[in-house]
Amino acid sequence: MSVRGSLAAVLVSLLVTAVAGCDDGVPAVTPSRPPPATVADPQMIKDLPSYLDIPDPRPARFTTGLNGPTHRVHVVETATANLLGDDFLPWFKTDANPEPVGPATTFPGNEFLFVRLSGVAGETHHVMFPSPLIEDKRVRIQVGDQTRDMPQVIGAEALLLMVVPTGAPVRLQVTEAGRSSSMDLRTGEPDAAGAAAGAGSRKGEAEWDVYGQYPGDAIGSQVNVKATVTLDSFDGTWAPPGRMWLRIGLKLSYWSWRDLGGKLDAARSIRVEVGGRAVDVAAESTAFTRLTRGTPNIYQNDLYAKVQVPKDGVRKVGVRFSPAGPITLDGRSTTFRATSVPTGTVTLK
Repeated sequence: MSVRGSLAAVLVSLLVTAVAGCDDGVPAVTPSRPPPATVADPQMIKDLPSYLDIPDPRPARFTTGLNGPTHRVHVVETATANLLGDDFLPWFKTDANPEPVGPATTFPGNEFLFVRLSGVAGETHHVMFPSPLIEDKRVRIQVGDQTRDMPQVIGAEALLLMVVPTGAPVRLQVTEAGRSSSMDLRTGEPDAAGAAAGAGSRKGEAEWDVYGQYPGDAIGSQVNVKATVTLDSFDGTWAPPGRMWLRIGLKLSYWSWRDLGGKLDAARSIRVEVGGRAVDVAAESTAFTRLTRGTPNIYQNDLYAKVQVPKDGVRKVGVRFSPAGPITLDGRSTTFRATSVPTGTVTLK
């Protein structure tokens, strides 16, 4: 056979082979394999580093959150996703899958839900949940009709990543001091119990100096008063409906040219006014501690007082402090006489 005849036979053979795997003479395309992916556990709930950015975050509609005797938390932002890239793969490692490959995905009908939580209120950083609350399973996540344990979050901020049914209700539940409350983790809205516990909580601070003399003390003395006043629904016990606990904490520094001793009668030393009216408070104080010896001597102690007040309408609190009690100077009983106005006003915010 000639060379030209051999080439023709080869071309015919190739054409027949190509068409044999086709419909209507169109060559078949071999399907490519889908890229590898990691499928998340449907029960997954993880505590991620709070510094991580989340995809397409949405600010929480409600930021009041939950407030209890030792817990304080609100939702900052949330996000949902169906696929997660390589940045999140380290949190999908398991014994069965020590080197997960991306993207991470969920089973059909599920979604990833990110929730950023915070205990920060203004400039104050609260620990969201003391460890015993979580260890005793008094902080839980309710997903639809299913309950999951809360991860051991630490500090004032946290970022949760969980797998939930698409659009399913997700709530944070906290039980403390005989009361339970919850909030919607998609919106941050607390339930009625949570809203009532947090409503009205306020705080204020003020500082002033009280000048005065002890008999026989020609130079005079001075007391620096740093007052912190809080209004809250819990202080060892829950306040009755329509009432709140008003707590007053005084950090006191005494300047004296002579040796100060004895102890403070807390109840006689403090007077509290709410709405222009004096209220009787339960008060206690710590012992005097000498900070420095010299000219002058500086002593310090703390005084604590509390009283129940109406829930609404408390905006300003008058605090009068003048040291009283079995106080001694150079070992002799004495009485402090104020020579300046010993009252400060604390505005609650």
